[in-house]
Amino acid sequence: KNVCDDLHVYPKDAVASIVAIGGARPNAKLAAQQLTDAGMPTNYIPTTGPWRSLDVARGKPAVVVDWDYAECGLASTIALELTQIGCRSKALGLERRVTGFSKYDNLSPSVDKICEAVRSLLES
Repeated sequence: KNVCDDLHVYPKDAVASIVAIGGARPNAKLAAQQLTDAGMPTNYIPTTGPWRSLDVARGKPAVVVDWDYAECGLASTIALELTQIGCRSKALGLERRVTGFSKYDNLSPSVDKICEAVRSLLES
C-alpha cells in the first residue's frame, strides 16, 4: 500500500504539523508517523486535501515540505499563509544546488531532515 493513500492524519493532541507537496508526501508522512511514535504527535497535511485543512495547523509549528526548491515556490507561499494563522513555519525543499542524476543527487528532503526541522521549530 502506498504510504500516501490516506488523505491526511490529524492526531487529537498534535503539537506540530507537516504540510506535504507532490513527491515529498511519502517522506513527509513517514516523518509525521516517526515523530508521533516518538511522543510528538504531528499532523500530516498533504496538499491534495482541501486548503481549509491548513486550519488544523493553527497555532502549531509547521514545516512545509516540497520536492522542488522551497524558495519562491509553493512551499514558501504556504509557509507564509501558515504564519498568518499563528504558526511558526519553515519551508523545506531541495538544497540550493543543481539537481541531476548522480550519486550526489539533490533529492526531496529525507525523513530525518524533516523530523529535524520539526524538532527545531518545537525547541525554538
